[in-house]
Amino acid sequence: MKKYFINLLAWFLIATILVAPAFIKFCRYETAVENGYEIEAVVVDYKTRIESVEYTDDSEVYILYVDYEVDGKEYKNVKAGEFGKIHLRGETITIVVNPKNPGKIIQDSDMFTGVLCIVGMFIAVYGIVAESKTMKKNKATKEND
Repeated sequence: MKKYFINLLAWFLIATILVAPAFIKFCRYETAVENGYEIEAVVVDYKTRIESVEYTDDSEVYILYVDYEVDGKEYKNVKAGEFGKIHLRGETITIVVNPKNPGKIIQDSDMFTGVLCIVGMFIAVYGIVAESKTMKKNKATKEND
């Protein structure tokens, strides 16, 4: 029984390591939005990067740089993150800044973060089911002896 709980704890820890960073990132983003740190910024520059994935067409990723103002302080040429859609110089976009450090932009959760959450949850469920089956099998073996 003790081994069962240790194994279950190990599965839980692995799942937590995958899910926790994504959950924290999501909470920070939502808190910043709720506290009014979702603001307008002007695109001042962008760089293009080609992402090549096997068996798919190459896709362009646009790294945007923006100017914005928070609490009367101006921030210039700050990297806003990577976008799948081009935004031209002078275009206004909505960003979310870190309330404690407005010079840093918080990006919304991306696909990779979502995948980590799903994989983490799958590992947790798999671990519980696998350990339950092992425990039942061991219990049945002891009863037959």
